[in-house]
Amino acid sequence: MNIMDNIFALVLLILCCASFNYGADLDCKPPQQVNVHLVSHTHDDVGWLKTVDEYYYGANNSIQHAGVQYILDSVLDALGKSEPDMLRRFIYVEQAFFSRWWNEQSDEKKALVRKYLANGQLEFINGGWCMNDEAATHYAAIIDQMTLGLTFINSEFGEAARPRVGWHIDPFGHSSTMSTLLTMMGFDAFFFGRIDYQDKAKRLAERQMEMIWRGTESLGSLSDIFTGVTYHGYNPPNGFCFDQSCADAPIQDDSHLENNNVDERVEKFVQAIRDQSCHYSSGEIMMTMGSDFQYENAHLWFKNMDKLIKYVRQYVETHGHNITLQYSTPTRYLDAVHAAATKQGLEYKVKTDDFFPYADNPFAYWSGYFTSRPALKRYVRVNNVLLQACHQMQVFDGKVDASVNCRMLWEAMGVAQHHDAVSGTSKQHVANDYAKRLAAGADVAHQTMGRILSSWTGAKDVKFCTYLNISVCPATESTNEFTVIAYNPSWQERDVVIRVPLAKRTSVAVSDGKDDLVSQIMPVSLAKQSTRGARGHAEVELLFMATLPHQGYKTFTVKPVSEGHSGAAVWTEPEEVPAEPSTFSISNSHGVKVTFSRSTGRVMSFGSGESEVAVDQQFLWYNGSDGHNNRSNQESGAYIFRPNHTADYPVNEQGNVAGVKVLRGPVVSEVHQLFNDWVFQTVRVLESNPSSVEMEYTVGPIPFADGLGKEIISRFSTDIKSDGVFYTDSNGRQLLERKRNHRPTWTLNLTQPIASNYYPVNTAIKIKDASKNFTVLADRAQGGSSMVDGSVELMVHRRLLHDDQRGVGEPLNETGVFGDGLIITGVHRVQSSAFQSSSHTAADDALDFFLEPILAFSEPLRNNSERSFLPKQVNQLNILTLQHEINVTQDTFLLRVEHYIPASDGGTPASLVLETLFPHTNITYEELTLSANLLKSDRQRMAWKVAGQEQSGYPKNADDGSTLVFHPMDIRTFRVKTKK
Repeated sequence: MNIMDNIFALVLLILCCASFNYGADLDCKPPQQVNVHLVSHTHDDVGWLKTVDEYYYGANNSIQHAGVQYILDSVLDALGKSEPDMLRRFIYVEQAFFSRWWNEQSDEKKALVRKYLANGQLEFINGGWCMNDEAATHYAAIIDQMTLGLTFINSEFGEAARPRVGWHIDPFGHSSTMSTLLTMMGFDAFFFGRIDYQDKAKRLAERQMEMIWRGTESLGSLSDIFTGVTYHGYNPPNGFCFDQSCADAPIQDDSHLENNNVDERVEKFVQAIRDQSCHYSSGEIMMTMGSDFQYENAHLWFKNMDKLIKYVRQYVETHGHNITLQYSTPTRYLDAVHAAATKQGLEYKVKTDDFFPYADNPFAYWSGYFTSRPALKRYVRVNNVLLQACHQMQVFDGKVDASVNCRMLWEAMGVAQHHDAVSGTSKQHVANDYAKRLAAGADVAHQTMGRILSSWTGAKDVKFCTYLNISVCPATESTNEFTVIAYNPSWQERDVVIRVPLAKRTSVAVSDGKDDLVSQIMPVSLAKQSTRGARGHAEVELLFMATLPHQGYKTFTVKPVSEGHSGAAVWTEPEEVPAEPSTFSISNSHGVKVTFSRSTGRVMSFGSGESEVAVDQQFLWYNGSDGHNNRSNQESGAYIFRPNHTADYPVNEQGNVAGVKVLRGPVVSEVHQLFNDWVFQTVRVLESNPSSVEMEYTVGPIPFADGLGKEIISRFSTDIKSDGVFYTDSNGRQLLERKRNHRPTWTLNLTQPIASNYYPVNTAIKIKDASKNFTVLADRAQGGSSMVDGSVELMVHRRLLHDDQRGVGEPLNETGVFGDGLIITGVHRVQSSAFQSSSHTAADDALDFFLEPILAFSEPLRNNSERSFLPKQVNQLNILTLQHEINVTQDTFLLRVEHYIPASDGGTPASLVLETLFPHTNITYEELTLSANLLKSDRQRMAWKVAGQEQSGYPKNADDGSTLVFHPMDIRTFRVKTKK
């Protein structure tokens, strides 16, 4: 994503120079020796303005001229034309493209690739299936996509081709979790291009463009990684783009020609070198010679850079400058910086926060994409869990079917983590393509899982329902006698409420083979009816409580019974809400209670007595800027969140008064709220949940006949004295402290008081004071903040009528299935100190919320069954990954075990004997890095001198024989082999 980058880079330069007087006008002395590393690269988005296929083949060039296959063809040819003293080099990132190209090549071309990898002319950088987003991605999905790409490299080219450098030159902000994961994967450095314009100006002025990033407090210095910000983003110095898409002048070196420009071009380039070297401390600088989809005609780039190197060398010899210029790579640059830093005794500052939110100018905060395309974000989350379950079931089953497996979904999920995919920042037809790929992968995964479930349960025909969230399931609507098969991908045994649609009200009972379970029937809500349209006709839903075994399955039989049968599901009739008293409530037997105001229909409080937390929850909207503003013409769009005003507006003219309907039952009690014809909410207390309340919202189609773009939020206003502090998660892992109107490492120039305080919320946002706390868990990535003390708000939907001028060229105006605007249904799970359970912690609840059970359906089975495939969970530990390796074998699989409770939340070291997980199987195992492409024992860490910081961290040799020790926030990866 880069069409507007040159313009905004210029804006940035002007702003920064005005504030800090750096650059060509800076009175600085460049280092005595400057070594210039020219990095030839292409940045190939795995979908953005065109789909993955269109980009690969060079199709649909009316949108953007780009063809990845031609880039790789051209580069391979150009590398072979190197001059003896100028060995051309090139780096490549996205394995979703490279693996496709590789599979099409002849043996002769494959041999050339191997040759260039061996002699350092070609180098893989980053190495994931894509260059993933860092805001809207869950850490499990990041690990999966990186593993997919890195193990492809390892299997095809060996450990010598293993990338050592993380290269995120385009993502729009950078997370602490991403840096920590790269460290765990064995990377030595992390380079990126986009940081806040104010942060960059300060770093440039203070020569702090490189640092040590300590991403996880719980792991101390073991999460440290050398981190650098590139000078020009991922573009070449101004005036030195030699691609066919560029207009810059080539090097014209014929002395007989009148327009020979060697002297002018060389002097300008030397000045660019001097300017850049003023802002880096080692004397080594890296120049990114490439950009979006460049090098389709690699000859243009390399021929001109050959000349540039030649003539700069001559200039240096003539003028006595200590400058070297060479083709290089980020890895070679890293090694040179390390050597220089060691020799010079350079110290680097430690960074412990993250790089969110990102702004490229005072009026453009890229915090809108935290929420953009909320339906796609949810679909990615759902398929994340489906993929984990599919992998697990294949391992437990022990029978590998190469024709039907999880690989297609794995690759689709790999593409979906791209920084223009799950981020919601692609064109509409590309977003549709991402969803289509996920659907196709999910269909094959369902076939795999259906076969396995059939073999386990004896069911003849296992079906899955993908629209259960809107009460659509042909398998349960066509009959009132069927079996529900529930698979639990979590290592925790769990109590859940299973909810399935039925065609009409009828008398049924639910049995697990031993007992009739507590169950109830309630009408399908108006929200679900309006959302599904003609896709479903169920009148009622059957709900029943179930206990699911850890990482296993259980079956339940639904059968018709006579009226009055002792085990029949209880019918829940909506009750009238009388005018008095002034409040009403719903609750469960665990002390979870929600109180509502009769006059407004809104939530008033959670809990009761001394632990009660006052809460007023409302839906409001910000008016997205249309660009007609006296301060700036910046619009709100797919990337950028820019309200026209600091004011927010209620979703109805009655001051957000909601019509209500109350339904109580032994399994679930609900209050259905109707705010208007496009905002519904169900507040739900489940008997199975002792520590939280579910709030299911349905929003859309967002009206726009008034010509106003709208950004819809759900705001919770509490009595908690939060003092401007709130907490948001980092990619679903640890919570990070945020402070309103504040940045930890620079003084914030507050030009956008709302957008600048929005942060990515992948799973949780929290506020607290000395006596109370309040947390909202999200079922997908969203933007969130605390704009007023005691409040939490999450942006749930966006519909905008203008493009934000960052390259997409379309407004974020999704039309949805019926063409009148996208309708989204989502769930917030609210935790509070008002009803905390010592047996079910907040971290446990968050893990439960993420790892939702997978439901399947079959004909009625004669016998019900259940099975857990692993021994009971070890406290504080979770099995994150259990899957066959990329080259599928039946007797070898990957196992990742994580400690999911941070030290700050009471996490303590936990021990596990791996052999106890497989008590009936003889196993051997070896520990790998997180991405499973290197033995952990072969991992060598670079040592850096850290300024003013103690090197900390737990002992490396914490294991005691066969007992493995997991420290808070650790993830350990093992290759396990079973002995036949």
